[in-house]
Amino acid sequence: MKFIQKGKEPTVFTTWKEEDKMYQHAQPNWNRLNSSVKEIIKDNLIAEQGGLCCYCERELLENDFHIEHLRPQSKFPKLQLEYDNLLCSCQLEL
Repeated sequence: MKFIQKGKEPTVFTTWKEEDKMYQHAQPNWNRLNSSVKEIIKDNLIAEQGGLCCYCERELLENDFHIEHLRPQSKFPKLQLEYDNLLCSCQLEL
């Protein structure tokens, strides 16, 4: 697994969380996040990771990666909208 120095979350993500009433009531939900904010998050994650998969360090190719929750949403629902819990991984099945 690649060491990733996490940076500050994108301003648009912070703003979205500040405006989302469900997030403000301690009910985060990744599925409510709109695709344009997800796209900005994805771009930031790829830059942080130097364009490499967080697990296998393979180059992240267009349409061959996704945003990954390091701590799974099913077990850690309160962390699903925490930037420190987000990474990009390739689709390669290991």
